Amino acid sequence: MLKRHGLNPSGIVEVGCGAAGVLARLRRKYPLADLVGYDIAPDAAKFSSAYEGQYITLKVGDFLEVDTERFDVMLLLDVIEHIVDPFGFLTKVIPIVKTKNWVVFGA
Repeated sequence: MLKRHGLNPSGIVEVGCGAAGVLARLRRKYPLADLVGYDIAPDAAKFSSAYEGQYITLKVGDFLEVDTERFDVMLLLDVIEHIVDPFGFLTKVIPIVKTKNWVVFGA
């Protein structure tokens, strides 16, 4: 979908990345992109060793509290339905995406 819309992102963040399988697949398509995944589940940390050498950074914690980076693309896949105040959450995350770039939702 990103390539179809002419995007060649230099940075992609996935909020709620779990085991980071989506980021691993994106690494093949975007070998130079900065790929960062966040998950609030403490068990997510055990997956980070699986991606050593692929330059995928996994962080355990609340994205809104941990990071201030700006990304070209933010992935919110199977996340919104788990948030108590989705509109409040989106109000906070949308400004984190660089101007004129994408937030991708999925359920």
